[in-house]
Amino acid sequence: MERKKRYQVRHSKNERIGTLTRLLNSEGNEIRTGDYIKLKGINYDGIVLWCREAKCFGIFFGLWYLDRNPYNADCYGKFIAINSDQGMRMDLIPIDQSEAVYDNINIERWKN
Repeated sequence: MERKKRYQVRHSKNERIGTLTRLLNSEGNEIRTGDYIKLKGINYDGIVLWCREAKCFGIFFGLWYLDRNPYNADCYGKFIAINSDQGMRMDLIPIDQSEAVYDNINIERWKN
């Protein structure tokens, strides 16, 4: 009986933390993956990560699943896509991780 080899799922370079997204925020600065963003006009804030299924960057919130790793998109329950045409630029307000209200997580646990 032959054993099957398990292959690790290949991930996109866009999933790495600190990758430039080519998207701008309301201050005109480029957004990186791992930045915290608040949407103007609604009460949602979260981390910017790459979504494999939608093949776009977005704001993730609702850290409920798996091991609750804040840098893993699979651990989040909700997702808002960010348009790549800069149409949402003025609605994306950069915030500090300590100002994030929706998900209260301990980032120090996941830092190397």
